[in-house]
Amino acid sequence: VVKPVAGRSLTEDEVVSFCVEQMADYKIPAKVAIRHSEFPRTDTGKIRKVSLRESLVEGAERDT
Repeated sequence: VVKPVAGRSLTEDEVVSFCVEQMADYKIPAKVAIRHSEFPRTDTGKIRKVSLRESLVEGAERDT
């Protein structure tokens, strides 16, 4: 999951291309999700990974 910097557009292909140039083959992600809204966070500011996964699953179910 990637959140682009404000005012910058970003595509899945750009992210994968960057990863191909910078990472070992086995570390390149199979899928990339672009998220324009803020990540769900806890009261201490950490990303709520469970909530993030749930929102991604819901989005995938809507797409099918």
